[in-house]
Amino acid sequence: MNKLLNISICLILTLNFGYSQSIKRSVICSFGSSSSSTNLIVGSTLGQPSSIGTVTNGNNFLRQGFQQPINNNLIIYGCTDSLACNYNPNANINDSTCIPAVYGCTDTSAFNYDWNATCDDGSCIPVILGCTISASINYNPNANIDDGSCIAIVYGCTDTTAFNYDPLANTDNGSCLAVVYGCTDPLALNYFAGANLPDPNNPCCYVMGCTDPNACNYDPNSCFDDGSCINISGCTDPTASNYDPNACIDDGSCIINTVCSNPTPTGLHAIDIIHNTARIKWDNMTSANCTPEQYRVQYRIQGTSTWSVKNAVNTNNCGTFNQTGRLLTNLNPGTTYEYRLKAWYCYTSGASTWSSIEIFTTLDACPNVGNFTVSTPLTTRAVFTWDDSNGPYSFVRIKLRVDSISNPSGSDWQNAGGFGVNYGTWSRNKNGLVAGETYRGQSRTWCDPQGGPYKSSGWTPLIFWTQPTIIKIEGEYNISALNIYPNPSRDIFNISFISDQQQSFTVRIVNILGEMLIREDLIEFIGEYKRAINLNQYEKGVYILEIVTDNGTINKKLILQ
Repeated sequence: MNKLLNISICLILTLNFGYSQSIKRSVICSFGSSSSSTNLIVGSTLGQPSSIGTVTNGNNFLRQGFQQPINNNLIIYGCTDSLACNYNPNANINDSTCIPAVYGCTDTSAFNYDWNATCDDGSCIPVILGCTISASINYNPNANIDDGSCIAIVYGCTDTTAFNYDPLANTDNGSCLAVVYGCTDPLALNYFAGANLPDPNNPCCYVMGCTDPNACNYDPNSCFDDGSCINISGCTDPTASNYDPNACIDDGSCIINTVCSNPTPTGLHAIDIIHNTARIKWDNMTSANCTPEQYRVQYRIQGTSTWSVKNAVNTNNCGTFNQTGRLLTNLNPGTTYEYRLKAWYCYTSGASTWSSIEIFTTLDACPNVGNFTVSTPLTTRAVFTWDDSNGPYSFVRIKLRVDSISNPSGSDWQNAGGFGVNYGTWSRNKNGLVAGETYRGQSRTWCDPQGGPYKSSGWTPLIFWTQPTIIKIEGEYNISALNIYPNPSRDIFNISFISDQQQSFTVRIVNILGEMLIREDLIEFIGEYKRAINLNQYEKGVYILEIVTDNGTINKKLILQ
């Protein structure tokens, strides 16, 4: 705009056009006015919003607007060529910066970077290093730049256990042959055509002969028996009176000409000593000249004069005799014994002298438990208690059975506490018993933690008890007003009670064998409990209602008619 004049309220506009048209001078006042020519009218109202426009004749232009924001025809420089790479759709004046469009990948790190491209067309492919030779074992079909890592394919057998394993091969061609051991020499007697490696445990053999190592003519070099083996049994000891020079297999019949001097047994000692038994041991007195015919052990309580005897006799007609021990039984607990040993030998007329006297002391008797009793806090539970008033032990076993069995067997007894209850525990529960049934029970101790014979001399005296059918202890378990009706019943039993405090418990119905028929678990229950239980699908008989609380179990008998 060459000239813009703002004079107070009115504006005088003069505009000359190069089209031989003119606009008469007019004054646009605050109340509104306009100027016009044949083809052009300019109008405005001072202080009011109006469209902003520009009129030009090439040399001069007029931008109209009074106190109006200029926001529609701002000058924006940029590339106005829509085909250019850097076309700016907001520009209205071309600033000669347009870049001709050459489409391609402009990412210099891409595999297909195009240095001629000015506009990225999204075709860039990232570089992937790897082996690009398809004939390689490690060919990577996704790689586009070879990294020199290609490994040529070498076909062969890759099984390291195979006969024809090829350490240079990296691709198995199915040619592997299994290793077969055997004699590979076709001239050998034991040649094996299927073998491809020599058998170190069965080498090639070229000799036939006797292969029996017990035969007189055994040939250690032969590998095929030709049936020539000679087996002659007899005495092979040339010093014996019955030596057989033709025998090659000694049958133990040799009679030694030398005289046995009847040596006194040595190495006398005692082992495995418990309260009532001990084992006496000695050295094996068999030698080239002597074969024991009998050993005799004498033993007695120290300080007494009468000996007891245990013999060990050779029943093998003076053949080999290797017995070197004898068990002494029925000894007294906590008692010191003295013992000695002598021997008689085959083919002699005398015996050895007695060995020196040795001693051993038996262990004290294994005490049984004291005050063995039973109580019945529940209809199906018995609690056994005892003490160690008779002395310490290792563990105790408890057995029980139904008392009314007329012809009891071992299988009728059952254990309370399994293998045993270790010393220091003074009670054991037995559950699953039958309400109203009478039982008997006993206990016995072992003083060896591994069990065995070191145990009490017998079982404790029998105790007898009868399991209760009703135990009235509801109040002790915070259960009150327990009511069952009708009872007896032909089908439905109505059960109700009050849990006096919040607690978790289980209500269940079991038969007399302890098998559960109905169960209901209540969590943190307080207040009145009611339930009708229908037992008409079960056989007539006695059933037990059990209310199992944290403090114990309440049992009530249900009679189904």
